[in-house]
Amino acid sequence: MPEPVRGGSLVRLRAGWFALPAHDERAAAAVRDGGVLACRPFGGSLRTATRAVDPVPVALAYAARCLSDEEWIAVGDSYLNLTGKTRADLRSELRGAGRTVERRIAKTDRRAQSGTESIARVRLRSAGFDVTVQPYVESVGWADLRIGRLLIECDSVLHHTTRTGYANDRRRDRRALVDGWLTLRLTYDDVLYGWDAVLADIKAVTARDRHRARSAKHRAMLQRSVRMSTGEGTSPEDGSDGTDLSTAVD
Repeated sequence: MPEPVRGGSLVRLRAGWFALPAHDERAAAAVRDGGVLACRPFGGSLRTATRAVDPVPVALAYAARCLSDEEWIAVGDSYLNLTGKTRADLRSELRGAGRTVERRIAKTDRRAQSGTESIARVRLRSAGFDVTVQPYVESVGWADLRIGRLLIECDSVLHHTTRTGYANDRRRDRRALVDGWLTLRLTYDDVLYGWDAVLADIKAVTARDRHRARSAKHRAMLQRSVRMSTGEGTSPEDGSDGTDLSTAVD
């Protein structure tokens, strides 16, 4: 028996696995039973585990079997955003994971700032909308998503219900309106549980072409946003700024 175990500074869970005395009992029980914190389906090859928590790429490979497209893409977005890695890096890490994973990687975007934003983007693009991610808007700053001159903000309780966040959101919306932008704010519940109504509202706005930049002022405003967004190094990895001006300007 290793000296740290005899001395009580470590607890042996199973062969090769140890824990500190103040460990989480549920995690320890899982390790004793041969479990691993991951997204592995029952029947998976748990014998290949070398640690109690799977590396993210391993978890993503298994998650492809139990997450929907939009859920997996949201997790992939977060991984790329937090690590600074690219789609190419992710493809390399998940090489051989299959066509489903490859298709999903192509839809990830490391600029996304939240899972709610990621899911909204995927759903809007699936509905045929040309969506720009994290556009820069004069007098406002970075927005979450944009369709033409319609700004879509995906608000979280954590960042948007504080006194400062609440006031800042109102200031941003006021400045956006003065400059000619339209703003639509969505909550987590809107996106996850009320999407049909949200999509109907967005279609109602775009069907009447209210999102298009028809005047010279609005065209210039939109073009400045595109230039400033790409100029800050936020363009996607394929070199496109994500905006088709022909769908936004008329």
